[in-house]
Amino acid sequence: MDMPVTPDPLLAEMASLADCQRAGGYACVTARREHGAQSVDIPQPQFAILLQGRKQVRTAHQTLQLVPGDLFLITRRCRIDVVNTPDPETGLYLSAIVPLCAEALSAARVLWNEPLPEAGDALARLSLHDHAGTLRHWRQALEHAQYTEARLALASLVLAFCRRGHGSLLAPPEPSLGERIRDLIAAQPERDWQSRDFEAQLGLSGATLRRRLAASSPAYVSSSQMHAWPMR
Repeated sequence: MDMPVTPDPLLAEMASLADCQRAGGYACVTARREHGAQSVDIPQPQFAILLQGRKQVRTAHQTLQLVPGDLFLITRRCRIDVVNTPDPETGLYLSAIVPLCAEALSAARVLWNEPLPEAGDALARLSLHDHAGTLRHWRQALEHAQYTEARLALASLVLAFCRRGHGSLLAPPEPSLGERIRDLIAAQPERDWQSRDFEAQLGLSGATLRRRLAASSPAYVSSSQMHAWPMR
């Protein structure tokens, strides 16, 4: 006879974020069908709490499989492919996505007073339970609209993540050439961007721009197509 599965109290507490009316600074994603997206631009560090279902995430260098109880950390700007799959028993996918705001990151940088750890990978799979106390404090602060305390909890999480070797949260790498081009387009999406515009903005010759784009990623091979740079 199969024993009933005991609900995880921490997961249940985090799942209540979906019904927390006064809370802010995060988003809950709910779905009843498998869904995904390719080449999603993640502009800032964030983490996600997987509550129900499965998540698969991939970059050019990493592939992660995540299950309920995992904390999915993105330490710096990157592009990902993602597939979210509902739980086969409940038919539901549920996760909470928490951007690490500039205030929390700045506070962590001020508080850090020792040599920086290695930058670490862009993506990381961590245990939710390893950070249970701080996450509960963050959630309770949100429930009571104590947003200063919530940001302090996020800063504490950033420090804890850095101690696990994710130093790029404190010292983010310089944006790549492709990212700088995307930022230029995002700032003026109505502009008919041409290769010569990027050359002038970035202070690069046409030959250097094409060579560096070709070397950085297959997605950036043709500078002649930059006027139609895809926005995602």
